[in-house]
Amino acid sequence: MATKTHMVTCRLDDRDYGSLHENASALDVAPSTYMRYLIRIPVSACPDPKGSRVLVVDAKTLGALRYELVRWGRHYNQGVHALNAIAYAARRKAPERDYFVQQIGIATDKLDAVEEGRRRLEGRIDELEGSIVVGDGLCRY
Repeated sequence: MATKTHMVTCRLDDRDYGSLHENASALDVAPSTYMRYLIRIPVSACPDPKGSRVLVVDAKTLGALRYELVRWGRHYNQGVHALNAIAYAARRKAPERDYFVQQIGIATDKLDAVEEGRRRLEGRIDELEGSIVVGDGLCRY
């Protein structure tokens, strides 16, 4: 991380000071780190006439999204692996009914876990879209 050599000082009223500390605490970061996050919000985060906007995601949330996507990949891979095992066994010899049932069950469970994770991630993204990115004036979300 780059060395921080510049200091910025500003005056805040009680409401803004409280918000600074509340929001920093909610993100589990120091107030100075929270202010750096806010500074990095591009000016283009204000809505343009076409209705698009920039959504700023903190590192903690991004990590959770990444974790969920990796988890999907693993479950998907395991589900497809179980289906490939069935196909391999069917080509080599007629698999026994119990083997089929077991492998289909494994594949179904893993692919259901992918769908469950997708729904959970969709919900988290919906929450992010509804969150306030910046307040005051024209850039209020």
